[in-house]
Amino acid sequence: MTLNDDDAVERTVELDVPADELWRLISTPDGWSEWLADSVELTIAPDAEGTVSDAGVRKQVRIGQVDERRSISFEWWDEGSSRRSSVDLRIDHHPHDDEHPARLRIVERRLPEQHDGVGLHAQAALRTDTRTDRQLAWDVRIWLVLAAVCAARAVAVS
Repeated sequence: MTLNDDDAVERTVELDVPADELWRLISTPDGWSEWLADSVELTIAPDAEGTVSDAGVRKQVRIGQVDERRSISFEWWDEGSSRRSSVDLRIDHHPHDDEHPARLRIVERRLPEQHDGVGLHAQAALRTDTRTDRQLAWDVRIWLVLAAVCAARAVAVS
């Protein structure tokens, strides 16, 4: 299956947090519920399936690969929809180097879909609109990751 890089949404954020804390945020249901979704009913392990809900939208999730302390890939889609996306969450950090912040790289790509009876111009317009929506959604999620990191640091200090 070929992924559409023209429709990819990519975000990167540097976080002044140990890589272990960032790994907890991307590899556990509790971590996901701090920034990725309001509720998470999923075990984050290879080939696991479950659901997440965010702002009243319920999504099906299928975990792909889990590379311990480095990355997680998954597919997700709104319940009842055939429009799927693949998402890669990757931690870039310098092992044994606390001077450099950990970096979270997020890439979401729309998976190909059949558009029977829809012309090429309509397909392009549909892709543009949903890409913009997805860009904004990931921007909000980046802010939520930052808030989760700040909250964890505030608890550690008190």
